[in-house]
Amino acid sequence: MDRLITIANIQYFRERLAAAMDESEITELSFLLAREKCRLRGISPRQAQITTRH
Repeated sequence: MDRLITIANIQYFRERLAAAMDESEITELSFLLAREKCRLRGISPRQAQITTRH
């Protein structure tokens, strides 16, 4: 079930990213998308060293 939710989240973030105009929104959505992809692959975000832009 968690896998299906993760896949749905990825699709949702992709759709929002395609329509995003603001740079901060693009950055945030890119981070969220990468985090969900890590979850799908079973990799923790810390292992993948995903960081947000300051």
